[in-house]
Amino acid sequence: MSQTKVQKRKQKKKKDKQRANTKRRNIEHNLAPLRYRWDVFYDGRWAIGFKEYRKWDQVQAKLNETERLRDEGVEIAAGRIVDLVLGKIIKEVAPSPAKPQGKGALPDKLADEPDSAKGILGR
Repeated sequence: MSQTKVQKRKQKKKKDKQRANTKRRNIEHNLAPLRYRWDVFYDGRWAIGFKEYRKWDQVQAKLNETERLRDEGVEIAAGRIVDLVLGKIIKEVAPSPAKPQGKGALPDKLADEPDSAKGILGR
């Protein structure tokens, strides 16, 4: 049995109303005010507003990704998360530990007695 024109219009009207409500709800959801700000300490200064988030779930996802990258060996800069409503720092992100540069300084043993340091220098 096919639909009459009245039934088609009624169904179309219902579907249009559902679409309009979904669109309005999505717009409200996506235009929520910014709540959290991620600042990064880079090159001796704070980069304010490096990233901004609307929900804590977004912040937590980024923190999880940062920790995963840190475990893979990527160097992470120091950071802080600021709640814009409260105006307080709510989370500190620790920087990655400094990587050793070169071989480092020679031991004091070499400076005191060069002959006793033969094993260190491979002579």
